Amino acid sequence: DRKNPNVPIVYPVTSPTAANSQVISGTKQKCAGVWRGTTQIAPITDALDCNNTDSWSETVNFNSYSTYSFTYFAQDQATNKSANVTVQIQYTNNGGGGGGGGGTCSCGNGVCEQTNDCSGGGGGGTTGNYSLVNTIPIPSGSVDITAYNGNLLVVTYGDGSAEMFDTSGGQTDYTMSGAPAFGTPVSGSACVNATRFVIADQTVNNTGQIDIFTIDTANHELIFASSFGFNNTESDDNVRNPDDVFCDSTGNFWVLDRGNNLVKKFNSSGTLACKYPGATQLGQDIAVDNAGNAYITNQGTDRVDVINSSCALLKVVGTGASTSNPLFNPGALAVSPDGKAMAVDDTGNHRISFFNPSLRTDLGYIGYSTSAAAIKGAAVIGTTFYILRGSTIEVYQSN
Repeated sequence: DRKNPNVPIVYPVTSPTAANSQVISGTKQKCAGVWRGTTQIAPITDALDCNNTDSWSETVNFNSYSTYSFTYFAQDQATNKSANVTVQIQYTNNGGGGGGGGGTCSCGNGVCEQTNDCSGGGGGGTTGNYSLVNTIPIPSGSVDITAYNGNLLVVTYGDGSAEMFDTSGGQTDYTMSGAPAFGTPVSGSACVNATRFVIADQTVNNTGQIDIFTIDTANHELIFASSFGFNNTESDDNVRNPDDVFCDSTGNFWVLDRGNNLVKKFNSSGTLACKYPGATQLGQDIAVDNAGNAYITNQGTDRVDVINSSCALLKVVGTGASTSNPLFNPGALAVSPDGKAMAVDDTGNHRISFFNPSLRTDLGYIGYSTSAAAIKGAAVIGTTFYILRGSTIEVYQSN
């Protein structure tokens, strides 16, 4: 007997869900059992009857807020196996507020076969203290977002040009004067208390550099001032393929020096002040509050590292028993100036997670489909968060 049994049928599941357990059920051929990994979920009920079916079920439990995947296959008495079928269930603190539809996978009825991709079951709605209140359309090709003077958003482009948007979506075009040749600008940050704008260029001159501009609001212009960090050899004052830069409230430049797996703090003249080594694999974003504490997504350890103004580790956020909502492969982030709220692109869990980083308590999260455009950057004005996704700025406010 070399004929593989049929793939077991799985009934639609509820996702997102606030219940900490759920029954996954379906039907199978009588001549085959149902397995999940090395665990048999349902036995063979008649080894010779492959024409009729019977029911099977399993109760699954969720220990923490996350997205869970369960993969099943059928196996007959001759150990022939069917293709896999996967179910994905998002466990949230209030069921995601609706919006997930009738399943979690784009291939229909909450079920995906082995060659298909799960898409997360839709947007998921609000859970917790933040909700999506507005969207601002912007031109495509944007690569990062930052806040300036409390009411303007600066959006940078792949060629280094920029535009400003007020919080209602009003747009002002900015030109660049004296700009150097660009490689791959990946991040931009405006200095809160100075008319300066800084760009992290990841590939110019092979190793990248940091470019500083003066913001001329009267003439709507970014005027090139200087560069720092470029050199083909590693030294304290140099960077290698920087992934992000953030200008804090006192004019210091914090650089995510991915090529050296370091976070480096430079003073306003581009001289190194201190550095912090990446624990495993630094993420893509860094933000700094008004107390001078920097927040860095650390993808290798699924957390946010918080360091002080001297680059010493203060604490970690989003992992361990102290949080009910652990992060998974975090990306972009933004922190309120007072350090009391933080929004993180929780990439692996397909959601935006909101935290109080001081108390390490979860402020809720908003789920999104895996098919949604990737989040490229985040900024905050007061307690309002602005998330750049594709050609849209999403605006989130506390309830």
